Amino acid sequence: MGNKVKIQSINKNDKEKMQELFEVYKKTILENFPEYSRLIKEYLARRDNIDRHVKNAGIILGAYLSGKLVGYLIGRKLYGGVGYCEDLGVLNEYQRKGGGTRLIKEYEKISSLAGAHNLQLESDIRNLEFYKKQDFSVLCLDKKGYFGTDNYVMKKILQEPKEENFLR
Repeated sequence: MGNKVKIQSINKNDKEKMQELFEVYKKTILENFPEYSRLIKEYLARRDNIDRHVKNAGIILGAYLSGKLVGYLIGRKLYGGVGYCEDLGVLNEYQRKGGGTRLIKEYEKISSLAGAHNLQLESDIRNLEFYKKQDFSVLCLDKKGYFGTDNYVMKKILQEPKEENFLR
């Protein structure tokens, strides 16, 4: 999948693409995250939840294979030179085939060009090694964080900070 997957920006105003994103997002939430109860998964998979993420998004990327959305990345708007990856998901049957890596690399490229000097995200223990392979380092363990789960706060330096980038 790695070389065949195409990474594309998803426009918030494209209703068809947003519906496709919602379906993939919902599926990744419901099928993954064993640390969450059924009730929490159902809450997270609601349409209003993804709409909240999308509202705050500066970058929405889709991983497409043969025209089908198989993964996504939602990043917040840059602030102070820092990008924050809100969500990254790949459908189970397409995991470990390079799509997640391609999404992260494209997010880094777009963020760097927009003036970000670092990216941050949170990861559970299951995905910690994946992000370390992408050169993210652990800042701390947030015990009993969002929805009562333990998550690692991670960061990757992209470039030297430049004040003129903060004021864009």
